Amino acid sequence: MQDIADISAQLLGRQVQVVLNPVNPMAKDLGAMMDWFQSGRYVADTSRQREVFGPPRTAKDAVARLITSLGHRV
Repeated sequence: MQDIADISAQLLGRQVQVVLNPVNPMAKDLGAMMDWFQSGRYVADTSRQREVFGPPRTAKDAVARLITSLGHRV
């Protein structure tokens, strides 16, 4: 989550903070999922995706598309 906020801040040129609502039960699960991804035990095989769709987009590309879709300029 912080990585996405950091990329967004870089693209927007302003500070972006991560705020999770502790009342939302999904926030704990999402945090656990992100911890698992960052552990290095999750490795995606993108070879077939690359064959069909070309090279996978970077996280920065995906965040830029999201920010643009929300009406912000990057």
